[in-house]
Amino acid sequence: MQRKSVKLNSTSDTLKIASLIVSLAGDLTEHRTTNTETLMHLLKSNVGAGILALPYALSKGGLVFGSIAFWIMGVMTLYCMHQLLRCHEHYRSHTSRSKCDFGDIMRYTLVTCRWRFAQRYAKLGKFVIDGFDCSN
Repeated sequence: MQRKSVKLNSTSDTLKIASLIVSLAGDLTEHRTTNTETLMHLLKSNVGAGILALPYALSKGGLVFGSIAFWIMGVMTLYCMHQLLRCHEHYRSHTSRSKCDFGDIMRYTLVTCRWRFAQRYAKLGKFVIDGFDCSN
């Protein structure tokens, strides 16, 4: 069996592939999320399929306790989202990276932690968070 040797011009091929990707996906570096898109992302991520379980949860918890627990959980979710945004801003101000994900924030938090136990598991923490993030 003979193998055919194909000589490719790497620069022109790279440009062709890049232009194909940009034409299919758009220019990913210049897109800014609008306020409406951000609101839709928040609703999708926080409400999502959980809204389907809400009537069942309220029926099992009762009208009074279920309503109170619903508002408490909403406030806790809002607080946690705010903390994640604060961590993201802190991460960006202390590193040269402008973009990061939850795993990067977890790794940075564990690396800069004063406990050596936590510092040893920074890579594992990033791996776990990325794994949970992909499972959603």
